[in-house]
Amino acid sequence: MPRTVASRALPRRVAMVQAVALGSLAQGAQVALLATSAWLITRAAEQPPILYLTLAIVAVRAFALSRAVFRYLERLHAHHHAFVALEELRVWLYRRLVPLAPAGLWRRGRGDVLTTLGADVDTLQDYPLRVIQPVASAVTVVVLSVGALAVVDYRASALLAAMLILAGVLSIWWQRLVSARADRDVAPARAELADWLMDTIQRRAVLVAFDADEHYYRRARELDDSLRRVERRAAWGQSLIGGAFIVFAGLAVVGVVLIVSPRVAEGGLSGPLFALLVLTPLALFEVFQAIPQAVSAWRRVSSSAERIAQLAPEDHPAGIPVESEDDAEDGPNLAVESLRWDNFAAHWPTQMSSPFAPVTLQARAGERVLIEGPSGVGKSTLASAMVGFIDYTGHCQIDGVELSSMSLAERRRHIVLIEQRPHLFDTSIRHNLSFAAPDADDEELWDVLERVGLLEWVKHRGGLDSLVGESGALVSGGQAQRIALARAFLAKAPIIVLDEPTANVDRAMADALMDDLLTSVGHGPQRIALIISHVPVRDELISRRYLLRDSTAELD
Repeated sequence: MPRTVASRALPRRVAMVQAVALGSLAQGAQVALLATSAWLITRAAEQPPILYLTLAIVAVRAFALSRAVFRYLERLHAHHHAFVALEELRVWLYRRLVPLAPAGLWRRGRGDVLTTLGADVDTLQDYPLRVIQPVASAVTVVVLSVGALAVVDYRASALLAAMLILAGVLSIWWQRLVSARADRDVAPARAELADWLMDTIQRRAVLVAFDADEHYYRRARELDDSLRRVERRAAWGQSLIGGAFIVFAGLAVVGVVLIVSPRVAEGGLSGPLFALLVLTPLALFEVFQAIPQAVSAWRRVSSSAERIAQLAPEDHPAGIPVESEDDAEDGPNLAVESLRWDNFAAHWPTQMSSPFAPVTLQARAGERVLIEGPSGVGKSTLASAMVGFIDYTGHCQIDGVELSSMSLAERRRHIVLIEQRPHLFDTSIRHNLSFAAPDADDEELWDVLERVGLLEWVKHRGGLDSLVGESGALVSGGQAQRIALARAFLAKAPIIVLDEPTANVDRAMADALMDDLLTSVGHGPQRIALIISHVPVRDELISRRYLLRDSTAELD
């Protein structure tokens, strides 16, 4: 699976070939520039007529210009297509995660998931840019250059090839001993730090209030120090490659001098060609250095790809609904008449069995059904199964259509869940409402705000463009519930599930909020409302009660 994920970061084959070709031309021009310059300088020292040097002078200028041009084109072309592939990978990953959330992400913290979606995905751009393309270009240029040098002196060429291979193998081996583990540990260490920092920032007010912030800060510093140590070891590996290749390049030059000097002394090889043979290895070692660097980059890519594969596994996790391929028209109409459960039960992937016994009930349009029971009995689990976060057993039918036969999008078009802590985006009230109805005009938005009792409050705050803050930090728990209910009304869902709507409201305001919410639900189109609560609700506000307790559901 990690290799499958990494392969998604590769550009199209034609784009890859073009990038390799441009890279080969740039590196070939680099080698040719040094070789031609060595020949030209040595030949010019012999003071021949200038016409004998004209071709070499032009070649040096041409190689110097073409190296820069081809390098620019290669970077532009390769990065453009790598970013396009990265965009497609990110879209693929989000599409994989949507059916899994939230039940399939319970093992990962928010900071960990954010690091995977950001830094780990970005690391995969190194697969084409620092692994495949540099290796392909380097091998192409080195093979052709060594072959060309063999025409001048095959012994020097053979020595150069042997030294290149030896330098590559030893530097890879040394680097593996020094920093292989560090290369693989960078991504997990970065994710652990990000997860801890996000957790600390989100809880900072509570931590300061209870004088527990110093422990979190100390742990953050420890994780930061650990990440720096890992990155330092990885950097040591990179510098080891550079140092090793400098040493082997020097040894190769000395070896070529020892092999070729007798031919020069005998007059079998000219001085300019001798300079070419001696100095060209310097350029070839610089080119060939990309191969051990690519091995190090592959370890980092592989680590990030493995983390992405763990976040979005190839096999769909058990207990989480699989997205159906059915069209939206296959589901019932939005004007729902009845909802029926027969032996309905559900549990999260972390649980062995349902926390409540199978439930059987029926509700009709216009009814408000209260499902009550103590905390921990499984009320929120029941609500999550309704909207497709987790699988259920038994039957759940909307107007005779089994809920599990509908696509997740169709299911959520019919059922809207208002959670204990509704998520509000860090933007305006208008945008938070428009997620449910992008085409709604201001008149519709004001109407729905009036229905949920927020009209005067929104006007007092400055209108629809006033901000709600990060995760709704600038609004109270009751106001967040009302905004979420307004969003549900705009979605025109015929079934609304309110999960502990008074959980974040003080007792003095809870009764008033519940009255307002249920009164709002009762107005307008006939909907089925399921109210999940462990606090009392007045009889006149509901149609019937179901008591969920001790793994049983009883009709009162």
